[in-house]
Amino acid sequence: MKDNLKNRFQEENFDLEPLEGHEHRFETKLMFAEKAKKKNRRPTFYYLLAAACFLGVIITVVLLQTQKEIEIAEEIQVEKQNELRLADFSYGAATKEKYYKNEIEKRQDYNTDDPSLQPLLERLNRLEKEHQSLEKRLADNIRNENLINAVLNNYKLRLEVLEKLQKIIRFKNKTKDNSHEKNSNTKG
Repeated sequence: MKDNLKNRFQEENFDLEPLEGHEHRFETKLMFAEKAKKKNRRPTFYYLLAAACFLGVIITVVLLQTQKEIEIAEEIQVEKQNELRLADFSYGAATKEKYYKNEIEKRQDYNTDDPSLQPLLERLNRLEKEHQSLEKRLADNIRNENLINAVLNNYKLRLEVLEKLQKIIRFKNKTKDNSHEKNSNTKG
C-alpha cells in the first residue's frame, strides 16, 4: 500500500517540496495566533481585577457601615446609662418630676403666631435650655440636693409659663368670640 501511494504521487507529478515562502507564512500565522490568545487573556484578567476591586469596595462599605451602627448603638447605650432621672435619688423627687413632666406635656400645645406671646416663648425657651444644662450637671453631681431642687424648680417655672401662655391664648380667643358674636348680633 505504501508503494502504491508513492507510485501515485510520482505519476501525478506532485512536487513534495512546499512552495516558496510557505514556512515563513506558516510561522507568521502561528505568531499572530499566539498574540491573539494573549490578547484574549488580558480582558479576562482585567475583568477579574475589576470584579475583585468592586467586591473589595462593597466589603469595605459594608464593614464601615456595620462599624458605624455598632458605634451608634454603643453611644446610645452610654447615653442611656448617663441619663439620670430624679427617681434614682428619691421617691418624692420622682413623683414631682413625673407630675411636672405630664403637666408640661399637656400644656405644650399652643399657637405661637401671636407676637405678643414672644416674651413668654423666649422665657420658656431659656428655661428649657437651663433644664438641659441642669440635667448635665446633675449627671456629674449625682447626689447634689441643690441641683435636684433646681431641676424641680425649673419644671415648676416652665409649668407656670405654660399656664400663663394658655390663659392669654384663652382670653384672646374669648375676646375674639365675643367680638364676632357682637358683630353678628348687630348685623342680624
